[in-house]
Amino acid sequence: MIRPLLTEAGCLRRQALLREAMERSGWDLFLTGNPRTIYTFTAALVPLEQPALLLADTRGGSLLLAPAAAGAFVTEIADVPVYSPVRPVVSPILDAASMLRARLPDGRQRMGVELASTPAAALAGLGERVTVEDATLAVLELRRTKQEDEGAEIRRGLALNAIAYDAARRTIRPGLSELELHAAMSLAVAGELGTAIPLAGDFACGMRSLKEGGAPVSRVIRQGELCVLDLFIAPAYYFGDTCRTFCAGTPDAAQLEAWRLVRDVLLRTSETLRPGVRAAEFYEGVRAALDAGPVARGTFWHHAGHGIGCQGHEAPRLIPESPDVVREGDIIAVEPAVYVEALRGGLRLENTFQVGAAGAVSLFDYPLDLDLL
Repeated sequence: MIRPLLTEAGCLRRQALLREAMERSGWDLFLTGNPRTIYTFTAALVPLEQPALLLADTRGGSLLLAPAAAGAFVTEIADVPVYSPVRPVVSPILDAASMLRARLPDGRQRMGVELASTPAAALAGLGERVTVEDATLAVLELRRTKQEDEGAEIRRGLALNAIAYDAARRTIRPGLSELELHAAMSLAVAGELGTAIPLAGDFACGMRSLKEGGAPVSRVIRQGELCVLDLFIAPAYYFGDTCRTFCAGTPDAAQLEAWRLVRDVLLRTSETLRPGVRAAEFYEGVRAALDAGPVARGTFWHHAGHGIGCQGHEAPRLIPESPDVVREGDIIAVEPAVYVEALRGGLRLENTFQVGAAGAVSLFDYPLDLDLL
């Protein structure tokens, strides 16, 4: 079982910010069925496949309807059974919706709802006394600035990334499949946590990594290929996003030239990523720096980075048409890269940074080298 790191003080602070947002919008109530949002506000770690509804009001009341949610930082918890050895549990979310309707206050209410991720069944039968308005963008704005306990969740994911990279560097060799590599990394993470969790990330090696990512396949790693391992492990919904590239053998001169270029661009992030910088401007700076290297010119095809938190990609998004501006307190993953067939694979390096008043500080202190253990 995963131990939540979110604290009572952090959750109550975020609930207070939610109530302020509700008052600004004129909402009497707030409702979400998004387990990630629920965890952010209550520290109730409800699996994505299970029913969960959080109802909050502007007076400080909060009701959580979810299975086995004891310990959540709310004023009331109502258990929603997902299994019974006696009676059939046909649809737990319909049961939760019925329980919600029974607990709604009397009178006409305006309700902000995170519509993008709240089941429609939760809203059925509310009747004319409840006016529903979309609160999705308000929730995303609230989640952008991370509290100290949220940073602890992100750092836990980053620490597990380091465990996985150590396992990869001990395991990678010609003749090994991507599936076998993933299994070794997954086992190392499970051993550290004491339980198994999904090992999310990109595991494409060799030529497959030039334009692909995602789950590992049965493809066998060849001598001298580059293995691009982009990990975004989230034991409790908060992601720790990093990437390292390792060589299945001794790196050649061209691979080392590309590695030095990408490494230098990443290291400059500490100075270039600061409050007030436009996300599109930062992207252009990364692309220009990579294009200045003959080995990389014109090969960088994806984003330069993105905010992280409960979602793998949050604001600010470092892409050409982004309207975002970097803020103090943002936690952002930055990932310059080179993709050239002659290198026998892509070469991407990524760290997660926290933006301060004077610049950015990397939250991931792990070697950037191509070498194995």
